[in-house]
Formats: sequence, structure tokens, C-alpha cells
Amino acid sequence: MFGLGRMRRQREQLFLKTQTLETRAAQSRTRFRQSVLAMATRPEGLAASFILGLTTQCSVADGQRKTLLNMASVDFIGLCKSGFFAFVEPKPDPEQEKATQGRSTQAHADLSSDGNSMGL
Repeated sequence: MFGLGRMRRQREQLFLKTQTLETRAAQSRTRFRQSVLAMATRPEGLAASFILGLTTQCSVADGQRKTLLNMASVDFIGLCKSGFFAFVEPKPDPEQEKATQGRSTQAHADLSSDGNSMGL
């Protein structure tokens, strides 16, 4: 009635087909795993693994070297700037220093012990 028997047979066929495909996939995965292990244990596989690891380490080291050089160059430029400005900065006269010290002591005398001015 309404084709239920035919739908049941189709479902069973699909189920059996799915089971066979699953077993084939499991066998294929097992064969692949074995071939990878066999390749990895051969001298060619070990050499390829070593070379891949070496290239990875070299690229990481190269990136770290570039980072360190960039940081060092920024620090070096900053050091050069500060040295240049210290060299170019005019030296104050001793007479000017005495005059500025006199003004600062006068300013300190006008302040109370808590740093506020004495005037109301």
C-alpha cells in the first residue's frame, strides 16, 4: 500500500551500500597510514622530514632576526638623536645659571612650607 514495501527495500539497499562504503573507507585509511609510516621510516622520508624541519626553523630564525634588527635600528636611531641634540644644545653660561638660581630661591622663599603662596 502506497509503495511502503518498495521504500523499505530501497532503504535496506542504501543501508548495505553505506556499510560497504564505510568498510572500504576504513581499509583505505589503514592503507594510507601504513604507506605514510613506511615512507617516513625510509631514508628518503627521513631526509625529507629533516629538510622540511630545517626550512621551518630557518624561516622562524629569519623572522626573529628581522624583528631584532628592526628594534635595534630604532634604538640606535633614538640614541643618535639624543646624542646629536646633546651635542648641538648650547651650553649655558655660568652667569646665567647664577641668575636663574637666584630667581628660583626667591620663588621658594615666597612659598610656605606646604607649597602654597603666603599672600592672601
